[in-house]
Order: sequence, then C-alpha cells, then structure tokens
Amino acid sequence: MTKNGLFLISIGLLVFLFSVDRTTYSYNWTLITLAGLLILCGVILLVIGSKKAKNTPNQTSQEDGVKQVKQKVSKRNKSN
Repeated sequence: MTKNGLFLISIGLLVFLFSVDRTTYSYNWTLITLAGLLILCGVILLVIGSKKAKNTPNQTSQEDGVKQVKQKVSKRNKSN
C-alpha cells in the first residue's frame, strides 16, 4: 500500500504542476481539486500501509537472525 500511496502523491503533484495555464497564468480549479484529492488519497494509503507494516512481524530481518544465532551459541555454551 505504501508504493500505491507514493504513486498517487506523485501523480497528484504532477497534476498540480500542470494546473496553471501558461498563456494566461490562470488556475484551473478543477485540476487543483483533483490534485488535492489524489494527494489526500495517497497520504491516507501511505499512513495505512505504514501502520500495517509496523504491526506485522518481519521474519527475515537481520535482528531476528542475530537473536537466533545468540540463542544457539548460549545453548551450546550451557551444554559444555
């Protein structure tokens, strides 16, 4: 979800960038509204995705591997 959120934010920023008419320097408020909506949806997806990533355990992290190795070493030292 975080990648989708970042994608929506980037598309929203591009829409916002092109919402100004270069000849008259007037704003297209429909495009600005669309850009704001895309940015808001992207931020919501980003926050939800980061919360889910924090709540799920990561079994392949380096810290877990180090803990497992330390436990094995301590078991071997206790048995000797």
